[in-house]
Amino acid sequence: MQKKTIVVSASLVVFALTSTSALAGDGLSNILNRFNNSETITFGATTYSGGGSTPEVRIFGNSHFGDFYLGDSAALGFGHIDGYKADRYSIGIEPGWIVPVTGNLAIVPYLRLAGVAQDTYIGHLRTSTDAHLRLGYNLGGGIGLQWAPTDYIVVNPKFDASFYRQGYYAFNNTTDTHTTVYKSTTEYREQMAVLYYPWKWLHLGLNVIGHQYANGGSFVSYGGGFGINW
Repeated sequence: MQKKTIVVSASLVVFALTSTSALAGDGLSNILNRFNNSETITFGATTYSGGGSTPEVRIFGNSHFGDFYLGDSAALGFGHIDGYKADRYSIGIEPGWIVPVTGNLAIVPYLRLAGVAQDTYIGHLRTSTDAHLRLGYNLGGGIGLQWAPTDYIVVNPKFDASFYRQGYYAFNNTTDTHTTVYKSTTEYREQMAVLYYPWKWLHLGLNVIGHQYANGGSFVSYGGGFGINW
């Protein structure tokens, strides 16, 4: 019985040392490793500089394989502004590299590859069976900061710039015709996400994201939610 106890105890010690070294091997603390293996869903709104806001659902997360970083994001904004349909969808990935500064602080340069869709149209409100969905994309890159001031909180500011091209549905009420109008510009995106981890397997999130376009238009989305870790 004593030999079995010693063997089991030794196995537990080896397992604990192996797990700890595996987490520490990439230079990140347990909290940042947890943050880089998580997915969060938030519920909020998108507010436009020209006035009006629409509800929004966002999903975003991070995975890492050693120091290789892969962020993912999807957003669904839907609703009406002044009677006009104003839906906006996006999905994107952010491959990058984690550069640890300390165990609780890391810098992450990344590329941004995103597809966007706008389901709206410019013109007078009308009933139509025409498809209003127009597609677009964002291609660029940026840099993020991962900071864990405590064992329960991760602060994640990010900034990126990307080439933006988007098609819009435009209806001419005079001629009763519609065309697709394209906008090409540079999008500057600032994001601040704060994640709170009350339990090992669950975290709560709060994020505020600002999108500033080179042509002067802008909108801000914000939300709060919850997530899981793996």
